[in-house]
Amino acid sequence: MRQFTLHDLGLGESEPKSQYARRMGRTISFLLMLAVWFVIAGCQTPRYREFDSVKSGMSKGEVLANVGGPETTDRRQGLDRWTYILHDHPEGRQVREVHFNDGLAVYVGPKVKPAVSAEEQDRQNEIYNREADARDRESQSGTEVQRFVPVGDSEDEGPVRIQSKPGVSQ
Repeated sequence: MRQFTLHDLGLGESEPKSQYARRMGRTISFLLMLAVWFVIAGCQTPRYREFDSVKSGMSKGEVLANVGGPETTDRRQGLDRWTYILHDHPEGRQVREVHFNDGLAVYVGPKVKPAVSAEEQDRQNEIYNREADARDRESQSGTEVQRFVPVGDSEDEGPVRIQSKPGVSQ
């Protein structure tokens, strides 16, 4: 089995010192450039700091340029809502939202929680819908309208009070 020597690698003693120095200089330069590239590639600004630059009044394009695309988007109550999850925040995972109206940011901050629970909102909507249906029936017929109004806390349980209104003559 043949053994390799420094001469086989082009680094032997027979090589003039100036060529050896140039070859080592190139190797060191390459390694330094590689190290600098790794340092630069690793020096990205954390996303939560980029998110601090997002302000109300910015366009969708400006928000995209500052923090990139959102994890989720949806449209509720006439607003486009973009949700960002900031995994690199020092306090742990944070959720931030940007709300847009006519293409401009109108809210930037933590995720908005509804004022009432979904169940409570459903209950309020059901009451409103019953009242609207009763008004529609009242205005469309000349008959008496009976309206059932819950007396207790729940519509499903307990007694009801009947309100009678005379019909509207046409």
